[in-house]
Amino acid sequence: MRMGSPAEEGYSIDSFNGLKMESGVTLTLGSTVTIHLVSEDAEVSSVTPRTVADATPIDLGAGNYTAGTDFPAGTYNLIATSGSGNVSSDNMYQGGLNEIMGNPAEAGFSISQYNNAIFEEGTVLSVSGASIQLVPVGE
Repeated sequence: MRMGSPAEEGYSIDSFNGLKMESGVTLTLGSTVTIHLVSEDAEVSSVTPRTVADATPIDLGAGNYTAGTDFPAGTYNLIATSGSGNVSSDNMYQGGLNEIMGNPAEAGFSISQYNNAIFEEGTVLSVSGASIQLVPVGE
């Protein structure tokens, strides 16, 4: 589900009611969204955010890159370092991304950072027109 504030008709929504999550389900937020959850039954005592891992960031220019071959599989924050263009992965519906990224970001058109992209072994990341940095994120 694509969320944003303000919502863009046909593209995103700004609220959702009635989400049911069983115990043990992981909620993953990507891009730059911040959400407000309200629940009478939520167990939040053990909720912790992901942290930046103690690993070296990876710089990538335009091209196609395979997780596990060209960079380690894992969860990453992506930062646009120069240019502007499309950054996408072939798992965009399973934790990946399809965004226009740029440095500097253009309001309403591109973003400069995308958080918590998941690249499992074999996932193909495509970068066009921009340079990005992959910053490893811990669990």
